Amino acid sequence: MKRYLLADKSKRKSRERGQELVEFALVIPVVMMVMMAILEFGMLIFSYNTISNAAREGARYGSVFPTDITGIDEAARTLTTGLNEDLLTITISRPDEGDPRPVRVVVTYDYTLATGVLLEALGVSDGVFSIQAASTMQVE
Repeated sequence: MKRYLLADKSKRKSRERGQELVEFALVIPVVMMVMMAILEFGMLIFSYNTISNAAREGARYGSVFPTDITGIDEAARTLTTGLNEDLLTITISRPDEGDPRPVRVVVTYDYTLATGVLLEALGVSDGVFSIQAASTMQVE
């Protein structure tokens, strides 16, 4: 009787051979897509936080020195480390002399997805997101 059970187990094992490999092959693309989406979302949030801080810093500088356009631009660009400078646009709205309006700095960045090539091949999107952050501060 013991021999029969052993023979039955070995037959079952030989029929199930490679099952784990097939399951792994079916699951790994889904897992990789989820991991890429998480990574891509994290990089997008990083880019947004970076331009948000840059806009805030530019507006802060502009609230003290409202006539120094170059200084406002440099103050904003200083905090954009890690971003492609060619895809960055900074728009400055400042008041005229004696005008009580606040200084407003808008930073726009064209974020290119790492998976953009795949999305382009599928015809879903061109893989570029335009993200924008603005900050307004009263002139001191």
